[in-house]
Amino acid sequence: NPLNAVASWLELGWKRQRLGGSPAAERAIAESNGGSAPPSDDAPILEHHAWSYAALTRSLDLAVEHHPEWIVVQHEDLCNDPVGGFRGMFETLDLPFTDEVVATLDERNRPSTGYETKRVASDQAERWKERLDDQQVATIRNIAASLSVDC
Repeated sequence: NPLNAVASWLELGWKRQRLGGSPAAERAIAESNGGSAPPSDDAPILEHHAWSYAALTRSLDLAVEHHPEWIVVQHEDLCNDPVGGFRGMFETLDLPFTDEVVATLDERNRPSTGYETKRVASDQAERWKERLDDQQVATIRNIAASLSVDC
């Protein structure tokens, strides 16, 4: 969900990153996605993050259309049911889903912050509601919609 990703990027203090490394690359990405142009250089960081995430998501969505064999998993689904979601992925990939995998999931399902890889999974799916105000949500949704990305 773009709302979760952008909220995380803001919380972590990520700086603006140009997709492809240049304004020309960003314009090419926008054209290939059939979406809106990137924000102007002086636009707020929120708009840049929202556009970048939505453009990346749109690119992946288009790639998946050409590769039905790819496995697509939603982060929020894994947050709501980590064991079931990972079990399903392992089965699809014909990998053994062992007690060690379950133990690792359980061990990672702990409070943490920043760049640590532990999180209480059930808290993550809608964490954006605690991090973003109504105006930020509206901005992210509008930018995502301009690239045909749901949130």
